[in-house]
Amino acid sequence: VGSQASPAQRWKMVPNNPAKPTPLHVAVESEEGLRNLRNQDPTVRRLIDIAMKLEGLYRHASTHAAGVVIGDRPLKELVALYRDPRSDMPATQFNMKCGQPDRMASAEHALRLARPHGLEAYQR
Repeated sequence: VGSQASPAQRWKMVPNNPAKPTPLHVAVESEEGLRNLRNQDPTVRRLIDIAMKLEGLYRHASTHAAGVVIGDRPLKELVALYRDPRSDMPATQFNMKCGQPDRMASAEHALRLARPHGLEAYQR
């Protein structure tokens, strides 16, 4: 058995608390062993650098039932679209917080823009 820690053991230096995750840059700053490993091993440095770029990105695609994107021209001209193989509906990536906080104001504004083109809201 060698004296060097395995890659899995090295990552135990990153604090793991799912209730309050530690950002990787904070872990590197606060954990001397991890900081030293990053400074001494180019592979670990590269891995940490890539991980910090990926940290916080969405890990999956999902569709929200109330998420609608409205455009003045075909959406493929405005946003990146993808098609889920389980659906024929195109989708794009926005988080639910990117719209205005006042959803009724947003809906009313959308209606004001749509009415001159003969579009009305359907209400049950």
